[in-house]
Amino acid sequence: MKDVFEPLREMPEPPLRPSALVLRAAKRSARRRAATTALVVLALAGGGSLVARELPRHPVRETPAAQSATVTPTPAAQAPSLTVLASRSGPIAGALIRAVPPGYRAAPMSLEGLEIPAAAAYTVRTDARGGFRAVVAVRVRDQNRVGVVGVLYGTDLAAPKDPCATDLGLGIEGSTISGCRMVTVGGVPVRVVTAAGPGTGAVLSATRYLSGGYLVVTASQGIRAYQVAADGGDANTWYVATNPHNEPPLTGLPFTAESLAGLAAGPTLIP
Repeated sequence: MKDVFEPLREMPEPPLRPSALVLRAAKRSARRRAATTALVVLALAGGGSLVARELPRHPVRETPAAQSATVTPTPAAQAPSLTVLASRSGPIAGALIRAVPPGYRAAPMSLEGLEIPAAAAYTVRTDARGGFRAVVAVRVRDQNRVGVVGVLYGTDLAAPKDPCATDLGLGIEGSTISGCRMVTVGGVPVRVVTAAGPGTGAVLSATRYLSGGYLVVTASQGIRAYQVAADGGDANTWYVATNPHNEPPLTGLPFTAESLAGLAAGPTLIP
């Protein structure tokens, strides 16, 4: 397994009124046209300003998967290269560690699921065209119970038209999927998948599609160690080994779907 992976280390809102209602108000009486027009303008302006005020307090907005977000999407950030990931694994792990809520102990994790003193980005080539996946993971401990938060970067999959229709197991392979929804955080669309798995308990993933790739922030109650298997050609099959050391999982997930989506949409994981 270590021959397949290349460890890259760094040294120490309320909604606007429906258009049908606005139209009926405008046609109610010609004698009230001026007043009605003023009312419509106020409704639109008031709704817009309310959206702007509510966003800071409620930054996560659910969006039906088949529709576009009500917030103007932010241009997609560029997917990082292997060279960048090689030099920024430490800050990436640091961002994950800082995101862990108080009361837990967090430390960098090796490919095999063990605690290590320095962060590492483990990468694997997935196709002959240069596609790759790379993961930086952190063990999250509460006394003798352990879970994981990590971020998976990849360039082997393009952004789908309907994110909740394909590749739901990305980054959480082997889990049983129970739900998928789209949310928008600060203009950034994020797919949130809920799942569960034997040995790992509850699992969450928050996927953000980038220009030329993607990132997936994952969290699980138990340990998930990443592995690959050669397919006999130029690519490898990516999968996850669950709880390889039989450690008791956390009693609950340290992250909510909203907090994980916020982490995926933020700037700290874009090196």
